[in-house]
Amino acid sequence: EYMSVVQRSNPTHIGFHAHDNMGLALTNSLAAIECGADFIDCSLRGMGNSSGNLKTETLLMYLNKALDYSFDLPKLLNLASQFEDWIPESTPVHTPHQMWLGFLDIADKSEYLSEIECIMNRDNISWFQAAMQFKKSRD
Repeated sequence: EYMSVVQRSNPTHIGFHAHDNMGLALTNSLAAIECGADFIDCSLRGMGNSSGNLKTETLLMYLNKALDYSFDLPKLLNLASQFEDWIPESTPVHTPHQMWLGFLDIADKSEYLSEIECIMNRDNISWFQAAMQFKKSRD
């Protein structure tokens, strides 16, 4: 209701900026979209103050899986993985690798990880592309 009142009284684009204090940045952002938000703030690896912001990679994974968008997730996650060392250890995060395994519905088992690395080395492709090939071979 709040979004409707704002939109009627001020004909401009409305955005939403979520912090991930309780792990609800994605949920709250999706609710904002349903309520009419025109854009959603997010950042790679959720980099931001305090507990961080909505992770771009989480939002795009959801959009690909739930709404059949076609963002190039392996490319994005490869980029995101380059920032893993910059995130403080005290910040509870899922690595881009863990997120991609979850997206592909692959259990995070060590024997799968070694197979994925073999595909990566054999085909000279990114880890994320190799995981996708591994998933296709198991389906």
